[in-house]
Amino acid sequence: MSIILYGDFTDLLSLVASLRADTLIAAGAEIEWRAVVRTPTTTITAAPRSQEGRRELTQAAQRWREVSPTGESIEAPGPGFVPNAAAAAAGYAEAVGAGVGDHVRYLLFSSYWRAHLDIGNPDQLRRLLTVPILHGHSDSDVLREYGYAVSIAGGPVTSSAWRLRNRWEKGWRAVDRRALPAVVEGADVHIGSDAIRRLGTLGDAPQTIPHGNPYPLPPMRVAARRLDLARPRGRAIWRDG
Repeated sequence: MSIILYGDFTDLLSLVASLRADTLIAAGAEIEWRAVVRTPTTTITAAPRSQEGRRELTQAAQRWREVSPTGESIEAPGPGFVPNAAAAAAGYAEAVGAGVGDHVRYLLFSSYWRAHLDIGNPDQLRRLLTVPILHGHSDSDVLREYGYAVSIAGGPVTSSAWRLRNRWEKGWRAVDRRALPAVVEGADVHIGSDAIRRLGTLGDAPQTIPHGNPYPLPPMRVAARRLDLARPRGRAIWRDG
């Protein structure tokens, strides 16, 4: 049975769910990750993490430790800011449409929780996602030739990504929205810590965090390697690797 997994890139337990999903996918499981936004905001800039937010982060880390199996890292880095999760979800939706969704999912989580980058900043997102998007197979000229995954306002670029984001949000509203992540297996729904426990019971492989992105990118397409004849000596705009 395939699994649908809802998560927010700025949520610690969603990070844990993503890492466990990596293990299950490597073992052959079918998992569809859907990026949603737990706390919508109208601002693009990141907000300082409030005292309540820091307390929630500490509690989430404790819940992780309680359900963490032997061999799974329980380090819980805590960035001091909370980015706009909608922009990250928009970039991820474009990546899914381009066929590089899992690679970008891992990249977004690690960029925020490990490198402490503002993944809600459209400029930061464009720089971060350019190479993965260029390696994808999007039919949009903006994505295929320039690698732009989000608009300057932080929204999706293509109408298909907009529809995908709306479908994910509607799907999440149809299940229990009290906590993230949410694991949906047919009619069964697990949320929050229960979702983490459920993911830990699936598969026979140990729950370990991969070293480096476990999802290699496909070769860059010719469209992304095109030569701009207006540039000196016709140098390529993008170089693969």
